[in-house]
Amino acid sequence: MDISDLDAEEVKAILEMTEGHYLDFKRKEIKPGKLSETISAFANASGGEVFLGVAQDDIGSSTAHRWDGFHEPEAANAHIQALESLGALGNHYQANFLRSPSTGGLVLHLVIPKTKGILKATDGHAYVRRNAQNIRIDTHSRRERSGRFRSSG
Repeated sequence: MDISDLDAEEVKAILEMTEGHYLDFKRKEIKPGKLSETISAFANASGGEVFLGVAQDDIGSSTAHRWDGFHEPEAANAHIQALESLGALGNHYQANFLRSPSTGGLVLHLVIPKTKGILKATDGHAYVRRNAQNIRIDTHSRRERSGRFRSSG
């Protein structure tokens, strides 16, 4: 997996981005199964990006993002294995590590495309992305209302 070097301005631009329908920041400590829910949600909606290794600190009524990456690429192996286990995603996603001399560690940047089929997380459930939330689709009627989750028979 490639490692891209960023300067301080590029890091600042990433940390100033706002989470939403197409973007999510995750701490490196997230459990791989929980990460798979976000991957499922993006793939079943419109696609999106995940920066794994960015901490969020609540400061009053706002949130500040802080670069808190992995010490080495191998430290992200469990997350990459969870991603690889989502068979329908195949090799269609993009992944690379980001680093900067001004920051601590490597951030794993994932670009998840919208899939044609339904991608389930490792817990066996499908998720969709709505604004900055991952919403589990768990009933037949909700699947039908969501459009992409129509029953086949």
